[in-house]
Amino acid sequence: MSILTADDITEEAILAVKKQLHAQDEKVEQLRHQLSQVQLELANAESERSRIANMLQWRSLMAEVERDDDVAGVTAAIEAAVAEFHTSLQPPEDYDEKLEGIPFSDTDDYADFSLIETIIDDRLEAIRRLVADNAAPPEGGSAEAGEKDEVEARRQRRRALLMLVVLSVNVSNITNLPTADIVTQAEEMREGVASQWDSFLFGNSGLLEDEKEEWRKVVRTFLGPPYDTTA
Repeated sequence: MSILTADDITEEAILAVKKQLHAQDEKVEQLRHQLSQVQLELANAESERSRIANMLQWRSLMAEVERDDDVAGVTAAIEAAVAEFHTSLQPPEDYDEKLEGIPFSDTDDYADFSLIETIIDDRLEAIRRLVADNAAPPEGGSAEAGEKDEVEARRQRRRALLMLVVLSVNVSNITNLPTADIVTQAEEMREGVASQWDSFLFGNSGLLEDEKEEWRKVVRTFLGPPYDTTA
């Protein structure tokens, strides 16, 4: 501390310092309030930036889907199968309950989910095959294929994962069908798709680590549980 003079310790001098401290206290409080407001605005701005970035990424992914007939065709095939399922909830026009002896709802043809299951199983198998046929060489290993071939193989792996995204969205929609008759089958299908994601993103699946990381983020951000097994 500095050496004080007699004038420094008079009541007037001490009162003046108290006033300085009070003014500085007010300034600090004002700045803290402003900082709190800025931090809140920053948090809101960062949240909005993330929302917009996610929106851009999702739209870009869906644009990729639409440019590839095979990938976009996943939705069309499932929608057609779902339409057939809805048709199976009503008896055919020529169904005669008295002649058959049982209500249509008690027949095997009622709520026929088999076409949907077949479509999902076939698409999952096609996705697995596409990745397997274009598997990346082990990390750190030597690639026999040339750089050009690996670029194409990577593109094909991406197509497969885009198909799996589309399949995941459609399977989730199937589980929301307004009928209790297919709850178990729909849940089993969703678990099967989730298991495939887990195998691709956390197993020795033929994907490179940077691909796994990219698609883990896609699954976490846009699909969520049960496909995001880390949730």
